[in-house]
Amino acid sequence: MTTTSKTRQSRFTKTTTPAMPIPEVCRELMAQQRQRSAAVRMRIMQSNRLLACVAGSMGYHAKQDETEREKGIKAAGGLIDEIVAAHDRHEDHASPLRGLVIASQIGIEALDRVVCDIEKVMENFTKKLPVKSWVQAPEQNGFGLLSLAGVVGEAGDLSLYASPPKLWRRLGCAPYTKDGVTLMGSTWRFKQEGTLTAEDWKDYGYSPRRRSFSYVIGENLIKQMNTPYR
Repeated sequence: MTTTSKTRQSRFTKTTTPAMPIPEVCRELMAQQRQRSAAVRMRIMQSNRLLACVAGSMGYHAKQDETEREKGIKAAGGLIDEIVAAHDRHEDHASPLRGLVIASQIGIEALDRVVCDIEKVMENFTKKLPVKSWVQAPEQNGFGLLSLAGVVGEAGDLSLYASPPKLWRRLGCAPYTKDGVTLMGSTWRFKQEGTLTAEDWKDYGYSPRRRSFSYVIGENLIKQMNTPYR
């Protein structure tokens, strides 16, 4: 067989990688979203602990009035920023908290990179969904591939929901009714604490984490100029 024949044969026999089934893509996104949520929580915890430690060393304590506590937290955040900025410039800082701040910051930045890497993977998986072309359209300001990745990661395969309200409920955006009273989940939690029983909450299926995620998505859409959402 000549080289030309081999080339022609390879051209016709070449196979392409089969498309990943949508249910599998959704499962991958849900797994990645769990990892991302865990990394974000760890990052927030580490940042808050560092802030509390620095504030405490500067005189902050829980018995101060609200104004003083706010000033203490703000001052602690400013000191952390100063120490990190000096470190980035390869300069020393006189604060005895320098070592603690830098060590904590290394961990915080490492978690930021973990979140960034996970989000890149999620975006790549989202590109395998049929709706990608709609999401990437210029008019979809405020809602991109990563937003879609998060929605699918929290809710799963969207085609399995019988109606939009079912999805809203999954994401904590639907109210719950008991004894003729209809309220949002956050209102039941904070303003009507103790009213819903464990069985009520199970029936409701409310997740504060998913509601928080949905709030961020909605806020991004509403803040866009010249859109129907605004």
